Amino acid sequence: MLRRHVVRIQCLASAVLVAISLVRPLAAQVTFDWATVGNPGNSSDTAVMYKPQGASYVDMTTGYGSVGYTYQISKQDVTNAQYVAFLNAADPSGSNARNLYDNTMSDHVVSGLGSQRATTGGIDRNLAAASGSRYSVKAGQEQYPAVWVRWSSAARFVNWFANGQGSGSTESGVYDMSVLTSSFATPPSRAAGATIFLPSEDEYYKAAYYDPTKGGTGGYWQYGTRTDSTPVSEPAPGGAHSANIGSGLDPNAGGTAFTMAKTQAAYDKNVDYLTSVGAYTSATSSYGLFDVDGLVRNWTEGTRTVYGNQLPVARGGMWRYGEQYNGASYRNSYSGAGTAGYSFIGFRVAGLPSAPPGTTVNVVSGTQTQAQAGYALFSGTAPLTKTG
Repeated sequence: MLRRHVVRIQCLASAVLVAISLVRPLAAQVTFDWATVGNPGNSSDTAVMYKPQGASYVDMTTGYGSVGYTYQISKQDVTNAQYVAFLNAADPSGSNARNLYDNTMSDHVVSGLGSQRATTGGIDRNLAAASGSRYSVKAGQEQYPAVWVRWSSAARFVNWFANGQGSGSTESGVYDMSVLTSSFATPPSRAAGATIFLPSEDEYYKAAYYDPTKGGTGGYWQYGTRTDSTPVSEPAPGGAHSANIGSGLDPNAGGTAFTMAKTQAAYDKNVDYLTSVGAYTSATSSYGLFDVDGLVRNWTEGTRTVYGNQLPVARGGMWRYGEQYNGASYRNSYSGAGTAGYSFIGFRVAGLPSAPPGTTVNVVSGTQTQAQAGYALFSGTAPLTKTG
């Protein structure tokens, strides 16, 4: 009897092991390499946003970059691999009901150049593939930035990320997407208490251009490679002040650059001019951000009024244009929040850090809030002491 019991237990254990081995592994979690942006309460920049030569708009605003709390921002743009993980989790059927994917991510016609096609999109969709794997990255482009992403899709990525990824909601949490009732509706505001979000203009501007050591007291650089001179347009990895940024001005192509950094030659529709995020390994902002004034611009929470509409603002530089359309003093809007994406716009994710063990918050009682004292919202279970 004892022998029979032993055999049955062994068989049962084998069956359990077989059952476990047949369970499909969970999808990998999207993670970021965070840059911590401290020095809360820094002054705003006095630079005036300029009107590029030949542009049809005037900006002339100023006073960006002051942030009164410590926060984090991803050192690199969101990549194709990260965005595909989001697509397969948020839209496993590939129905694309919320326009998270755009066919231009796979193949597109270059705007303003007739029927010429280019290859800057790095994501394919195959409806014949298994559910949950219908989106895939083109070979070799896993670490290229995700482009052709609408502002609304970037906001939905943030909601999904903040809601735990996987089956997390894309419609609420950080941004209430129900208020985006049309393509040109005003983008939803960040929810109070959110700890993950798209960077505000001030958050992006500070992380990209502020240097607490400049001049001994802190100040702003014109470019995100810690220089007031245009970054060097050259192939990666380049030097400390290099970037995937165009050079010169092409008189026949609407103000775009004459020479591309990746090839040191004129634009060719058959070339993908994107590079991997962080490919310019020694060229960073003071806080450690890569590709600030090169590669692709980034969506922010900021807006500009254009013909009565509040359009989202993109910041930073990009591969297709040269010095006249890059740098801290350049800001622009391109479409409504739900309208379209572009070959030269991607996005980063920002957030508030959790309190490290043993953190002490010095807040003057009755005169300061936690945020005014320079501390972000804290989460977690680490010890926290309040003084003052």
